[in-house]
Amino acid sequence: MSVVRKNAVAANDTAQYSRHNNVRIKGLQVTSSDDCHTTVADFIQKNLHLHIGVDDIEVAHTLPTRSTRANQHTAANSSDSRSSMIIVHFWQRDVRDSVI
Repeated sequence: MSVVRKNAVAANDTAQYSRHNNVRIKGLQVTSSDDCHTTVADFIQKNLHLHIGVDDIEVAHTLPTRSTRANQHTAANSSDSRSSMIIVHFWQRDVRDSVI
């Protein structure tokens, strides 16, 4: 294996390890007036029946979704298709594991 390839593999491994407390949630609607932390914590409490609070979440924010050219026109005209991906980073891995 070349030096460049070894460095690329090492960088990928480091990046993957840094995400070990993350969860991606797709389809959860967040309005501009809502806080992502609160929306995610409420969703987890109501739907998963777990005692997860806002304080258990370090970071929660929306990510832009990818859409194909065929879907871009539809996405512009439909509020249902604007559901985004939310990335949630928990303070502790065991909290993330309980959510999963």
